[in-house]
Amino acid sequence: MHVMFVTNYCGWVKFGGAEVQAQQTAYYLEKLGVIVEWFGPKTTAEELKRVDLVHFFGAYDYYYHFLDILQEYKKPYVVSTIFFRKDKPFRTFTFRLFRILFFKILNSHLVEKRIQDLINGSSFYLPNSQNEVKSLRQLYNLNEEKIRIIPNGVESRFIWATPELFLSKTGLKEDFCLYVGRIERRKNTLLLIKICAKLNIPLVIIGQSVEPDFFQMCLKAAGPNVKFLPMVSHDDPLLASAYAAAKLFILPSWYETPGISALEAALAGANIAITKYGGTEEYFGDSAIYLNPYSTRSVESAIIRGLSQPKDGRARTKILPFTWEEVAKKTLGVYQETLNSLKI
Repeated sequence: MHVMFVTNYCGWVKFGGAEVQAQQTAYYLEKLGVIVEWFGPKTTAEELKRVDLVHFFGAYDYYYHFLDILQEYKKPYVVSTIFFRKDKPFRTFTFRLFRILFFKILNSHLVEKRIQDLINGSSFYLPNSQNEVKSLRQLYNLNEEKIRIIPNGVESRFIWATPELFLSKTGLKEDFCLYVGRIERRKNTLLLIKICAKLNIPLVIIGQSVEPDFFQMCLKAAGPNVKFLPMVSHDDPLLASAYAAAKLFILPSWYETPGISALEAALAGANIAITKYGGTEEYFGDSAIYLNPYSTRSVESAIIRGLSQPKDGRARTKILPFTWEEVAKKTLGVYQETLNSLKI
């Protein structure tokens, strides 16, 4: 089988969970005998003609321009939606109803219409949780028969991580909180920094700044208890060691799907405090501390609880089934289902 992956055009500059998802899915699909090519500015018509299907990562409106080409070459496609709401959770029924009416009935917004067309034309769409399906339904018309839930994954190597490398590099000797990810508003890093500064709790942030003005606000709010480290390569042993060294890994985002870094940290043995918005509970069950990212008190309480509890590895047990090997097998099953449906 021969597939082509299409990803966010600037994702490799602002590297994050979606890019890890695409990379790891490709790697383990290739172990199953699938040939994976990556769409890029130099992709030719001949390269596209030889693939069996196309796999989009993310439900982005700019993929719309690619759909006519796929139709011309009669190439089926699937979409890993990687969808999250960019606004705050609906506070009132009235506001929620207005949003649904505006986008579902009026549907005059060009971006939303293009995403709807992308969804309509796909053979299957692959959200990674039931919660993501629920979020998609709030804005888009879904064909329930096309939904195939493919969870996010984690590399099993993180279970063998040890703290010594990270502790020797940083000199940290006390319990600390760890955040790994983009430094941006959606991830709520400024609130996290302010709370840790107030409580004088050591906080390590490993990540890339993607919003310069916001990053300056974070630097200004940070005290001597906050240590900023540049984003390290995903396969760097230092990252795995950081997860193992942390007493608490915290992800206070507005929304997560469910946060690959949190899955990795859980497998490495850290306690987990994570946003309650998104599909997080479907992955972590009762092994994580859930927080309301819009409540300072809730985030503060989660930090205190996470640091006071022993590292018991409960989250590790919950996450073990979500390996990239299993993700690849399920994804290949959807590919086969797609191609078989064309033969009918």
